[in-house]
Order: sequence, then C-alpha cells, then structure tokens
Amino acid sequence: MGYGVIRATTPKYVFEETFGSKPSPQVFDIQSKVWWFADEGSTWLSFKADSATFESLVPKHLSRMSSEEYKKVAGYYSGELPTWWQPPLDESASEIYFFVQNGARASDSPARRL
Repeated sequence: MGYGVIRATTPKYVFEETFGSKPSPQVFDIQSKVWWFADEGSTWLSFKADSATFESLVPKHLSRMSSEEYKKVAGYYSGELPTWWQPPLDESASEIYFFVQNGARASDSPARRL
C-alpha cells in the first residue's frame, strides 16, 4: 500500500499511470492530485507541453470538454479541488478532457485538464 500512496502523490507517476509512458523533457510543470475512496474518486492532472507532444499524448477515448460543459459538471467532484486547479479562462490556451468509466454518463465523469 505504501508504494501506491507514494506513486499517487508524485505527479510524474500520476502522469505515467494516466498516459502509459514517462513524461518526456517536453512535458513540464506537472501537477496532480489523486483522491480515491471505496468505489469513487478523482484524478486531477495538469501539465504544460508543446502542441506536438500534447497531441501525441491525448488518448483517443478522451473527449474534449468545453468551458460550458466544465461549468455544468464542476460540482460533481469528490474531495476538495487542488489549490493549484484553475478552470480554463481561454479555451485556446488550455484544454479539458473527460473520461467516462464503467458506463457512467459524461456529466458524471471527472474532468482531466491537460
């Protein structure tokens, strides 16, 4: 259990678990928060990267979420929001993607800001 806790609290490991590879040198300012209890939880991940690196990382099963969609589901999340989490003000500068797990509706899914 200790090893899992360490990995869940270390941003580079959260990145690796999320994308299946270690962050390259083009990925920087990685921040994360993982919260799980019983059958629910949230993973918050933020990082900066050049456009080509970012595009190569985004999995096909993730759908981009607009600022309006984000505002509709923002109250869903379990646990406290990370202190560093800032909703996007400019959609051209940052993107939010969401992940649907176990047949949940998109409006029930935790967002991942990439």
